[in-house]
Formats: sequence, C-alpha cells, structure tokens
Amino acid sequence: MALRQLMAASLLMSSCAHAEVLKVTGIGTVDTTKAANAVQARMMAERAAKLDAMRNMSELIKIQVTSGTTVEDMEVVTDLIASKSRANLLGVFQISSTIDEVEGGLSAEVVLGICTDKSDECANRTTLADLTRSLEALLGRPTDQQ
Repeated sequence: MALRQLMAASLLMSSCAHAEVLKVTGIGTVDTTKAANAVQARMMAERAAKLDAMRNMSELIKIQVTSGTTVEDMEVVTDLIASKSRANLLGVFQISSTIDEVEGGLSAEVVLGICTDKSDECANRTTLADLTRSLEALLGRPTDQQ
C-alpha cells in the first residue's frame, strides 16, 4: 500500500512540468501580542508556515479523505468532509522563507521542495526515485508488482 502511494506521488510529481524540484508553499501567521517578544513571534510564524508546507507536501504523498452526509426529510442537514495525512517526509528540504509584518502580527511563507531527478541542484540530494528504490528493497519487491 505504501509503495503504491509513493509511486502515485512520484508519478504526480514527475508530471508537474517535469520540474527537477517539486515545490510546495506554506503560510503561517501569528498575533504579536501572543508572543513574549519579537524574536519568538518571528519563530512562531515561520514554524507555522513550515508545518503548513509539510502538511501540503504530505498530502501529495499520502492522503485519506473521509466524508459523511446526513439527510433528513430528503434534505441535506449536515455535510462533513475531513482529510487526514500521515507521511515521512524524507528528502524534503527548505528552499526559502520570508516573514512580513501584517496588521496586528506577522505572516510567514516557507517553500519546501523535493527533487524529482538528479540534475543541477539535485545532484547530491535524495530524489523520489531514490526513495522508491529504497522502499522496494526494504519490502523485497519491485514497484511494477504493486
């Protein structure tokens, strides 16, 4: 199951304009009155943005969607859709981070990436293909059997 999801993520990422680095962005904000000082506020905003980017990356790799609808008298009463994601983000690295002052707080943006091939800036980094081969070896079976 995990191998199939990694292969699907690999296919999805390689189909994204054949980029050597798949990039995801995360955004985080913090109310500066909630922090002890300006440095802590900046760190909190950046951490929130990084966690958001990690969540976005993990959703590309593995996501489970659960939904439920309650119908009463042939009319929708409630409609709930939830997503849950769990992934080990091996090979993911931070590309950039910016923090800006906004009304009443700080807003941070973090960009994370994962290499899809070994060209240029990815020559010495772990790629999705490397991760797939490692998982194949660990499970003792080639990807085309999944």
